[in-house]
Amino acid sequence: MSFARRSLVVAVAFNVAALTFAKEVTLTFTPSNSHTPGSLMVHVGASVYPVPVPAMAPAVLKRDMVRDVLRANGHTVADGPGAASCTVYKVKPGTKVKVETINTMEAADSIVVPDVTVSSVVFTGTFDPFQMAGQPAIFTAGIVTDVGELSAQVSAQELNFQTDGPIICQALFQRLAPRAPQYGAQINYAGDRLEVYFDPAYTVAPGGVIFGTTSPTPGCAGELQGGPERRRVELRVDVPSNPAPEPVTIEIFPLTISSIIAPGSSAEQKRDTIRASVQSHGLGAANGATPESVLIAGLQPKQSVTVSTGGTGEAADSLRGIWVNSGSTGFTGFFDPFDRVGLPAVFTAGIVTDVGELTERISAQELNFQTDGPIICQALFQRLAPRAPQYGAQINYAGDRLEVYFDPAYTVTQGGIIFGTTSPSPGCTGTVSPESTPPPATPLTPQTVRRP
Repeated sequence: MSFARRSLVVAVAFNVAALTFAKEVTLTFTPSNSHTPGSLMVHVGASVYPVPVPAMAPAVLKRDMVRDVLRANGHTVADGPGAASCTVYKVKPGTKVKVETINTMEAADSIVVPDVTVSSVVFTGTFDPFQMAGQPAIFTAGIVTDVGELSAQVSAQELNFQTDGPIICQALFQRLAPRAPQYGAQINYAGDRLEVYFDPAYTVAPGGVIFGTTSPTPGCAGELQGGPERRRVELRVDVPSNPAPEPVTIEIFPLTISSIIAPGSSAEQKRDTIRASVQSHGLGAANGATPESVLIAGLQPKQSVTVSTGGTGEAADSLRGIWVNSGSTGFTGFFDPFDRVGLPAVFTAGIVTDVGELTERISAQELNFQTDGPIICQALFQRLAPRAPQYGAQINYAGDRLEVYFDPAYTVTQGGIIFGTTSPSPGCTGTVSPESTPPPATPLTPQTVRRP
């Protein structure tokens, strides 16, 4: 039996209700080494929030206290990707964010944001050259980009105990500046501060600065300013099963980017191939939060991204971003009911929100090998729709696709769709779109589905 070949297309578009609310700033903390209470001063734009820090506070406690103070002042804050980090959402693009340390004596905190343009590490005034235990104080500065972290330390002893801010900054500048271009950054010495300028191609994932001192003297701070509003898409790929090279096509108007996926590729190798292809067209791309994910950045707020995976036969890919309003998963046409090793093909659909992931799978065998698109969608709808409201979403059955509508309150940190099939027949689609309003729900009846 022969089956018509189509391309698997995944279109993604993002929007925010107001373009001034789209940045997320992540703060990461290290333990306080002070035997007396201290504080952090967190600046978000013109607002300043004092955060008391107990003596010898663990990093997680510092994170929790900062998070709770910001929440109490109306900010949207969630625990971040690191064990002792928190992320502040809906920060207006271009807003300056700054963290000052006052007698907290930590080795190195950090502050990062996507599309960062300029950051600074500041050492203002003259610092006590000794830490609590009487040892020479340590001063730390560094940068974070997609390449990784570059940091340097200098001790008061190396400075001959001349711990005035400009002297500290000069010593750190001499250690950091020569290597900074390898990380996509330029560092300028500016007296009591180091100014860092980033190449946006190197801050697809968040970029920023590392700062800290074990001296009890206040005056150490890290600050940054995000660039203009840009959107990011995270594509997570599954292990492909294609026995011959298959193209994956990414369309970001007006560009069409083709990646050839080699047979036998792992998910990470497929991710690397896609990332390299995106970068070769002058767009920002970096490894994402998981080993099999790639971030595509620098998109305009309403710009669409379309991913066509051809016949790679993957069980479940996903596309996700923040402030997603709607999406759909489609199965168009008739699918080969067997995968490439002769087992019944599996069809997958799901949603991603702040609550987590809701995924359902159905095999061709469960469908009595009637693998027409509307039949696949009907079966997946019946399994997904009852539980979707718990995840802040509504799912409607629409023939050969499932339409998903998200409550934006549930997509602050992530929102998107999961899609895929192990059938070698292309035709599965996933879409995330802006500014969609759910239509009235239509009851599912036996007459809705046309069987071959």
